[in-house]
Amino acid sequence: MAIVKSIERRYAFCDEPMEQSVMDRKIKKKKWTVKRIATYGGIALFAGFVLYQLIWADRRSRLRVDRDKITISEVRRGIFQEFIPQTGIVEPSRTVVLDAVEGGTIKRVVAESGQMLKKGDVILELSNLDRELSVLSQEAAFNESITRIRDTRLNITRNDLEQQNQLALIDNQLAIYGPQYERQKELYAKKLISKQEFEQTEANYFYNLERRKITYEAYKLDSISRIRQIRELNAAEERMKESLEGVGKILDNLIIRA
Repeated sequence: MAIVKSIERRYAFCDEPMEQSVMDRKIKKKKWTVKRIATYGGIALFAGFVLYQLIWADRRSRLRVDRDKITISEVRRGIFQEFIPQTGIVEPSRTVVLDAVEGGTIKRVVAESGQMLKKGDVILELSNLDRELSVLSQEAAFNESITRIRDTRLNITRNDLEQQNQLALIDNQLAIYGPQYERQKELYAKKLISKQEFEQTEANYFYNLERRKITYEAYKLDSISRIRQIRELNAAEERMKESLEGVGKILDNLIIRA
């Protein structure tokens, strides 16, 4: 009886928990799902590809050549050569054609073939006797014209100085005849000198006054014309100098530069 009761108590004690374990048991998750297998498989493929590229892949450069351009020859044992002779034509990668402004014969070659040059370096010099004589003739003509211009300007300046000198002489005469006229005028009024002597002094004084007036007016007119002429002569001289410089540069065209 004691044994049966203990068994009943054991079953009675475990009866209710057994029903709960059947209804509320924990569902175990699967470790290897399709998504996880695909992820790990992709990582393994990528790692294998990288490993293949680093170790076994051929990374040598390749050159595609037409089959017609390939010559296959037999390998033979012979003397080692550091270079392989090949017959052909070497063409420059860039060709520049120089055109001379002035024609002529070659006088001197400065730069040899294949020499490295910079902009402005002399390559060769030409000789043209006719052009050189023409340049010398033109230079002589321009120099002569410049000399004439300078002579004309010098004469104008001298004329100006002469007119100023005439005015100075007249002013000197007036400085003498003016006071003399005033003194003799008083003496003549007092009957201390003759009429002829007074009239002579009076005539000289008024003559120089009129002469001074006319000379000064002429000097003013000549000064205006003189300023204009000198300005034109200066401009003409500058043009002659520029032309002379341009003629001199003609000979520079006989020098061929890079």
